[in-house]
Amino acid sequence: MRHASDHLIALDGVRLATRAWLPRADPLATIVLVHGFGEHVARHERLATDLARSAYAVYGYDQRGHGYSGGDRANVRRFDDLLDDLQAFVDELRHTTAGAPLVVFGHSTGGSLALRGVQEGRIAPDALVLSAPLLRFVGAPPRPVVAVLRALSRPFPRLPTLTLDPKHISRDPLEVDAYRLDPAIYHGPTKARIGALMLEHGAIALERAPAVGTPALLLHGTNDRIADVDATRHLERLLPEATLRLYHDGPHELFHDAHRERATADVLAWLQARLSPDATPAAART
Repeated sequence: MRHASDHLIALDGVRLATRAWLPRADPLATIVLVHGFGEHVARHERLATDLARSAYAVYGYDQRGHGYSGGDRANVRRFDDLLDDLQAFVDELRHTTAGAPLVVFGHSTGGSLALRGVQEGRIAPDALVLSAPLLRFVGAPPRPVVAVLRALSRPFPRLPTLTLDPKHISRDPLEVDAYRLDPAIYHGPTKARIGALMLEHGAIALERAPAVGTPALLLHGTNDRIADVDATRHLERLLPEATLRLYHDGPHELFHDAHRERATADVLAWLQARLSPDATPAAART
């Protein structure tokens, strides 16, 4: 396996840091990793390495305002900016990895972004893997409160709201400490603009799920204190072709928890069934 780092210039000139984990053999498929809010793609180094060692070419980028990319720190002007970046990155890979199946693997807000990308016709992957997709927050505020937040986010886009408790990402104290000490992670409060957009587009992603024909693997811990697992259960019922894997007492970040090995094995087994030349929809759901 080999690593590569580079950058992509977004449509509006923002510099996006990119990374790749490449197998030595010809790849079985191309996997695009889309990370969650506040973090950066290199946090998923272990997962990307496991996938690359199983002959998948893995690519990812730090979303604007995140990690080592440019842009307003942990904030955006428009949700379309995030869709533009995802589309540009996927389009670039389509040119350089022509012929290989494309899988988009989104975690948390990266999962809802991947769904919205498909729904808006920005990307057309052969398969989706969604880890704890943030379709609805645990204890999400009622609609009137969301409406107030959306209204406030226009004149005050950087207005601080809630701050993530790192204890909710993993049951492993070492993983929690690593998160707290990572200087590339945004540790401040969620700003009003991006908070309102996450709430709005998570709901839209769920509402429009029946129109997503892409086969999807859904992974979620049953004790996620950030992304509502019931929303993912509902997503599985709405998607035309979906497989749901639940992990007992699992937190928000399954791949930084004791469930990591089982979740990785589930992903690899599903990809093999889904992408093998003689795969059938029934086989892919096993």
